[in-house]
Amino acid sequence: MSSRLIKKIIIAEPSEIIREGLSNILTNREYEIMFVNSLDEISNYKNYYPIDVILVNPV
Repeated sequence: MSSRLIKKIIIAEPSEIIREGLSNILTNREYEIMFVNSLDEISNYKNYYPIDVILVNPV
């Protein structure tokens, strides 16, 4: 099992608090965070970019 750092995180339908909080916490260069407004937008990204984590409607 190889270990690697998470590179891309997509968060769908985040609340404003989650959006602000995660933007402030995960400012490390190892992470790329993308916020999308709907699950449909995720399918556009996953066809072109490797995605490591998808969070949907986190509260």
